[in-house]
Amino acid sequence: MDRYPPKECSFSYHKNSEYFGVFLMLIHAMVIEIIAVHVLLMQFSHSAAWIATILDVYALLF
Repeated sequence: MDRYPPKECSFSYHKNSEYFGVFLMLIHAMVIEIIAVHVLLMQFSHSAAWIATILDVYALLF
């Protein structure tokens, strides 16, 4: 006779996930990318740099 109860199928449910941390890391990476692309485009065309920056910020907020 076993001393322990039989093992049943079980799963765990986590209410607190770390999705918010991952979301913040993605936002941080995107901001760094926006700055880098702006500086790169600024060497060729100021207008293109600002247009790309505005579109990137719009995509970030969307």
